[in-house]
Amino acid sequence: RPLVTLDLVSFFPLESSPPPGYSITDWIKKTPSPGTPPYEDSHGIAVCYSGVTNQGAFPFLETQKKHFLLPLSKLFSKNELTIFVSQVPGDNGWDASWDAAFAQVSDLIIKEVRKEPPSPFFHPFFIGMAHCGAMIRAQEAKRPGQKPYRYAVRMRPDIVFDTSFENLELWPIWNNPKHAPALGFTEYRHSNPHPHMDDVREPWFPVRCQGQDLFFVTRYAPQLSNTSAYMFEGDFVTRRNYPGGKVPGDWWVAIFWWNLISTGVPFYLLYQDDICLWNLKHGCGVSVANSPIRHGA
Repeated sequence: RPLVTLDLVSFFPLESSPPPGYSITDWIKKTPSPGTPPYEDSHGIAVCYSGVTNQGAFPFLETQKKHFLLPLSKLFSKNELTIFVSQVPGDNGWDASWDAAFAQVSDLIIKEVRKEPPSPFFHPFFIGMAHCGAMIRAQEAKRPGQKPYRYAVRMRPDIVFDTSFENLELWPIWNNPKHAPALGFTEYRHSNPHPHMDDVREPWFPVRCQGQDLFFVTRYAPQLSNTSAYMFEGDFVTRRNYPGGKVPGDWWVAIFWWNLISTGVPFYLLYQDDICLWNLKHGCGVSVANSPIRHGA
């Protein structure tokens, strides 16, 4: 069985550096804005899907149900797990198979068709992200006492999960407000440093310290926001570069994690290493370590 392990990382924009005396726990000392609900008031989990279902439900739904949704239901009861779906206009792929899987784990399923933003985003990818944030915020406002969710999850319909999720309950994100407030997975990088700019077919290599933009789990943190949806909100217009590594990371990922990168807030990155443990000494460079999300998703 592949070894699944993690890094606790903190990045800063390429043009800046950590402030003098920086500590990875500095973010915990921030004073919440007035009226922000305390951590103890938060409860439950919001799972928000966004993206197009043009590849159909199989095999994506089966692996999501087996390796994520059902294990997640062991941590959260059906009345504490809310599923949101941000639908692309004209996308009719959210059929009965999805509804049946969602109903197994959740008593509340909220679907909405997304709308175009007032001004163009960097990529339409982020329209669903922002829509998820808006839906989660709206539902939090309707909850008794307007209490936020304890956790929020970013999902896509075209993710293929694998068996590393069998130990999902051991992830360090759960019920540990003293450390990183977000968890993601590492990403595969095209051997061409600019994979989005041409159609060259070259191998993909996993990158240990670069997060990806398909999935995350965040924990409510009053030091950062009054909602669990803070990672779904931000500047989705400005192009960014992901710091670290020999090549600046891709723009999608940089924008995705910018809320944390821009302030030095740490996050967990999970990765599999089933080939060469010794190669991990290369840190944030290209490393032989496989992401818990299979390449091809």
